[in-house]
This record gives sequence, C-alpha cells and structure tokens, in this order.
Amino acid sequence: MASHPLITHVTVLNTLDPDTPLLDDLEPVRAVTEGARVVALGEGAHFVHEFTLARARLPRHRAAWTGPSPTPGSTMRSP
Repeated sequence: MASHPLITHVTVLNTLDPDTPLLDDLEPVRAVTEGARVVALGEGAHFVHEFTLARARLPRHRAAWTGPSPTPGSTMRSP
C-alpha cells in the first residue's frame, strides 16, 4: 500500500495545551512561515475544540522567534 502523498508534510504535536512552555514541536511551521509579514490561520471545520487549542499555540511560537507583533490598532513607526 502506497503512503499518502501529504505524509511528508504532517507534523504531530506533543500537546494541545496552549499554556505549555515548550513550543519546539511547532518548529516545522517556522520553515513554512519564515519571512512572511502576515500569516493567516484557517480551520478545517468550525467548532473543533482541538484545532482551537493547537491554533492558540501558533502566535506564541512565532513571537518566540520573531519578536512580538504590534497590538491591533497600534501604529508602527520606523526607527
């Protein structure tokens, strides 16, 4: 039986807990989003609790390696 063609793009998360201090399981996301100014997060189905938990970890992971994003409504200024 042949493996699924997307299997090389699958990442198993260590936890869905959005408060966990460890974010290294999200490191594969970095390769896909590095250099992007905007990252949009969609969802495969509405009201799937596990997806909501996993998605809550992504902004923390991105901020850990890029620095925090400006808060909504704030004005970004050049140095």
